[in-house]
Order: sequence, then structure tokens, then C-alpha cells
Amino acid sequence: MINVVSFCFLAVLLVLTVGLLAALLELIVRAVLTVGVAFAFALAIGIFCSSELDSGVGNGTVAFGLALIPTFYFISRMRAAQSAPKVRQGGNDLSSCKDFQAVAKRDSAFRTRKGPKASFADKALSNAWDEAMRLAPCAQLDAAREACAQFMSASASAKVLDVEVIDYAVFIRRQVPGVVRETIELVAVLEPADRERAISNLIGDLVAVGKGARLQLDRLAKPLRDQLAARRLRMGVATGPVQDILRPEG
Repeated sequence: MINVVSFCFLAVLLVLTVGLLAALLELIVRAVLTVGVAFAFALAIGIFCSSELDSGVGNGTVAFGLALIPTFYFISRMRAAQSAPKVRQGGNDLSSCKDFQAVAKRDSAFRTRKGPKASFADKALSNAWDEAMRLAPCAQLDAAREACAQFMSASASAKVLDVEVIDYAVFIRRQVPGVVRETIELVAVLEPADRERAISNLIGDLVAVGKGARLQLDRLAKPLRDQLAARRLRMGVATGPVQDILRPEG
């Protein structure tokens, strides 16, 4: 037991050490870049003001000191942006939702969409989808909302007891409002690059929920389709002679 605890402690210590070394190395790189850029800026100022030697050196020194902090901030932001992973949700094609900030300016197209749209009986669920659409309006999210609303309505009125359908309806009712609310709270405190990544993750999650709802709708439709096919078959057998009489000759 002691050996296991010691091994775990050493492993945690090793991970922390590697993390600290990586952070220290990154800090050194940023510091070197900062000094280099600030020195180049100061050198340019010194040369520009080199009509008098003392004045040029003095202005260059002042420019070097003043440029250190903003240069370090700029380089840190640039390094952080370069190291951030590209926004993409695995397993979901978000090609039509990439520029959701630009799409948000044209969200009136969704409001004027032709045809009736399914609605939610659950007020919290309806508000969650509305908030998600305001945060990132796009065609895929709109389709996911429609599928989810259709499924929730169909599951509530289903005559056949299906445990899987009930479980998925409970999952949507519990998880969708929470993930939307927590994403909005997170976005409020993030920088722009991280904010877009969080919104894209929300889009991927809700698109996946919509795909699941569509699968459940197909599951609900199967017994109804079979029932209708059986009824039409019985009607065909009963009305066969009548159809033969009404069928035009030749």
C-alpha cells in the first residue's frame, strides 16, 4: 500500500514539475521576445532622434522602458491565440455554424421562416432553446430545435409505453436548460477566442441532441407506420371488389 501511495505521489509530483517547467519555458520565451521587440523599437526611436547623441540614447532608453509592458501583453495574447486549439466539435459537422457572430446579424431570417414550427410545452426548455438561438443562430441549431420540439410533443402524446423514449425525453428536459445556462454564464467571463470555442461546443452538443431526437422520432413512427400499413391492407381487401367494379375497362 505504501509503495502504491508513493508511486501516485511521485506521479503527481512529476506532472506538476513538468507543468511548471513548461510554464517557465513559455514565460522565458515571452520575455525574450518582449525584450527583442522592445529593443528594436527603442533602437528605431534612438536612430530617429540621433541628431544629438545624448538625446537619441535617452529617448531610446525611455522608449525601451515604456514598450516593455505593452509588448509583453501583446506577445502573450498572440502566443495564447496561436496555441489555442481550433474550434471543432468531434462527430458534428458545424460548417454552417462557423461564423455565428455574423449570422446573428441576419437572424431575422429565422423569424420569417415559412411554415408552422413545433413548440415546447415545457417553459424552461423553450426558454433554453430560445437563449441558445439568440447566442448562436444558425440553420443546424434551428433544425435541432425543431426536431427536439417535435420529439417532446410526440413523446408526451405517445400511446405506446417506450422506456427508451421516456428516458430520452427526461434527458432533454434535464440537460438542455442546464448546458445552455452554464454556457451563457461561462461566455460572460471569457475572452473572445475562448468565448467562440464555448459557443461552438454548445452548438455541437445541441446538434447532437437534435440528432438523437430525430432517431427517437423514427422509433415512434415505426409502430404507427406498421399500424397504418395493416389498416390500409385490411381496407384494400374489403374494398377490392368495389375497386374492381369502379376500375375503367380497357
